[in-house]
Amino acid sequence: MAKLGNYEYPEIELTASLEVARRISKDFAGEVSRTGLARSLGMAERGGAFASRLTALRLWGISTGRSRIRLTPDGLKASGPSSPDESEPARRALAESVPLFVELGNRIGWDSYGAGQLAVLVEEITGAKRDEVERRLATLDRVFSEVRQLLAGDRVSARPAGGEVRAVGVQAERVSVEQSGDYGRSAAVAVEETVSAVAPTDGRIEVKLPNGCLSLPETVENLDLALTVLLARRKSVADQMARTGSAV
Repeated sequence: MAKLGNYEYPEIELTASLEVARRISKDFAGEVSRTGLARSLGMAERGGAFASRLTALRLWGISTGRSRIRLTPDGLKASGPSSPDESEPARRALAESVPLFVELGNRIGWDSYGAGQLAVLVEEITGAKRDEVERRLATLDRVFSEVRQLLAGDRVSARPAGGEVRAVGVQAERVSVEQSGDYGRSAAVAVEETVSAVAPTDGRIEVKLPNGCLSLPETVENLDLALTVLLARRKSVADQMARTGSAV
């Protein structure tokens, strides 16, 4: 179990944990014995790797139980959503199940950060000793950085012009955010032109919005980031249209 001070955190990423949850949902209708899950994953029931996966499922709020593993409502929605509208809030709720990550997300926001800054923040939040933090920092950063965009939520649209969004990890490539001017259009045109997303053959994701764009390497984590940006934009347009009858 990974723990710093009084703060527990998962050592397995949310995406990887949801892959296990999908198997529990698809193959076992959302509930399976510990022994059966280990056999299904081809892992030793008493092994450390399997224990880490079970602990991650619990800490993310994906499952409950010890001898029998049961998916939570958010675990079911995030691992087998009926629509994107159901998936994103469930994934955000799971990310918020880890208090340490919530604290880090509040302190860092969308600003870029380095390993030294992260280490200091973790020390301050957890009260753990520096050498202990440094031993665990790479794993903690890897797992935290994957859900960082979920913790930021609607703050995606608040990035200043010319700013940078740090996509994944201390060493990850930074993503330029280019702001365009106002776009006062009719509601129909604004909704039609809200998003344009392509994954070019050079392995990069390009997401274009009326008020900015993202350009980042094509990875599973960055695809999740792009989806979060698009869903945040969708909510913004829907809220504006509900208030005024037209998009921003």
